[in-house]
Amino acid sequence: MCGERYAVMLFSVVQPEHDFERIYDIMRGISKLSPLDADIIPVIRPEKVMLPRDAYFSAREKTPVSDAAGRICADICSPCPPCVPIVMPGERISEEAAEILKRYGVKDINVRK
Repeated sequence: MCGERYAVMLFSVVQPEHDFERIYDIMRGISKLSPLDADIIPVIRPEKVMLPRDAYFSAREKTPVSDAAGRICADICSPCPPCVPIVMPGERISEEAAEILKRYGVKDINVRK
């Protein structure tokens, strides 16, 4: 999926680490040449804390993204564009993930109580 300012690349879980590093280097090079001042959102490696199903059906509360770092996500959060999940239920929301969510305009997120 792509738009005027977005390109979403989907990877497989079986791809080796160097594929991600190579694509990142290529995109960094493109961003230096782009007249659109391309902004690359980093790929994050979330910390799985519990099973997604358990987190999804747990007691939850809506909290501002700015206060969500360190909390466990209780819902799928995939802002559009690019409509790719940033965090999934059962994952700890890192500072980096919270910053990415804010950049996409997400104000609140459901977390475990």
